[in-house]
Amino acid sequence: GGFNPGFIGLYVQYFFIGGLSYFVWRALHRAAAAAPWLGNVQGIVLCGAGISMFMLMPALQGIVSGGMSLTPFLSISVFAIWIFLFSCLCQVTLAPHGIEARIIQAVGCCPPAMYLGRISYSVYMVHFPLAIVLLRFAKPFWQMPRPAFVVLFLIAGSLATIGAAALLYRYVEAPAIRWAKNKFRER
Repeated sequence: GGFNPGFIGLYVQYFFIGGLSYFVWRALHRAAAAAPWLGNVQGIVLCGAGISMFMLMPALQGIVSGGMSLTPFLSISVFAIWIFLFSCLCQVTLAPHGIEARIIQAVGCCPPAMYLGRISYSVYMVHFPLAIVLLRFAKPFWQMPRPAFVVLFLIAGSLATIGAAALLYRYVEAPAIRWAKNKFRER
């Protein structure tokens, strides 16, 4: 009984949140253009970070204690991360020359962040299958205390995912993009 956890219908709320985010951002962008005084608004990122940390506390406590499943906190964690990232976007939109916006732009536009953005589709494509493979190979480490295992798995998984995604991008995605540009430029 029940739904397969991979069923797309269980994740449709993220699509709607993304769509709603665009309309809110667009309205905010128009408001900032119409009301220059909004450029003085600061603290949006700090509020977003505070709300996100408050929402993530039960999941973080579960990782540290090791006594509970993190599955119920997955949606909450994704939503908390979205709140933080969306607050960053709103801050840059409203006050692009403020100190918070400059920090966000410095971090978000640095070469490693730009590279991760470039290979992000490849990261999306390889992260889940690679996590399954890594979990199978991680059986000897399952006896570790949960916080240590989670940290080790996240580090190893992130490095393996970025490495595999970089190879996929370089040898498959980028050549395919070049091919498509050349193929359809001719017309």
